[in-house]
Amino acid sequence: MQLTVAKKMMLLTALVVAGLAGLGVSSFIQMHKVFDSASYAAVNTVPTYMQFLKIRGAANALRTDSLFHVIITDAAEMKSIENKIDEDKATLDEALAVYAKDACTGASCISDEKEQKMYDEVIALKEAMEAPRLKVFNFSKQSKTRDAEIAIRDELIPAYEKFLSAINTEIDYNTQLGNTARNEAINQEKTASLISIFITLLIGTLIGVFCWLFSKSLFKELG
Repeated sequence: MQLTVAKKMMLLTALVVAGLAGLGVSSFIQMHKVFDSASYAAVNTVPTYMQFLKIRGAANALRTDSLFHVIITDAAEMKSIENKIDEDKATLDEALAVYAKDACTGASCISDEKEQKMYDEVIALKEAMEAPRLKVFNFSKQSKTRDAEIAIRDELIPAYEKFLSAINTEIDYNTQLGNTARNEAINQEKTASLISIFITLLIGTLIGVFCWLFSKSLFKELG
């Protein structure tokens, strides 16, 4: 079928528009992928670190105040420390709950099933730490300082170190996820650039070929 000059011009225009639209859509998709990967640190990694600082701070305060309770003999000061211990425990429980609920820009900081298991382990070790802590606390209230010191050394400190180790393991995993997201962002940016270059060259080639055929046909018609 012989195309008129007008139809050929319309076809050329449609080819240019389609090519530019394809380039725009492809660039948008690729840039969106780059943004998702690059923003992971701000959305998850940084809030995770901030929340774990609160968790570790509360755990440290709970341990420290429990040890102070053994040292202090004044009844009024002991009561004050007991109130502080209750506050420390409540702060720790809340910090852990918030981490799993909405600490990462309104969403849970738990990234996947693997981290969920790590978080469950942290919770289990936190609960396991309660038994030796209460044992030390009760010895302290009964003024059994020697028994309290033994329980601290043999039970409370090891339980606390296991709890802290589990927290550090989860932090390390989140660091790994953050590094992976950063590398993905770099790779996505390179891929986006290559795809854009390829599409641009392809569109340019197609338009060039079409223009050459169009010019050849036009010159032929004009004689």
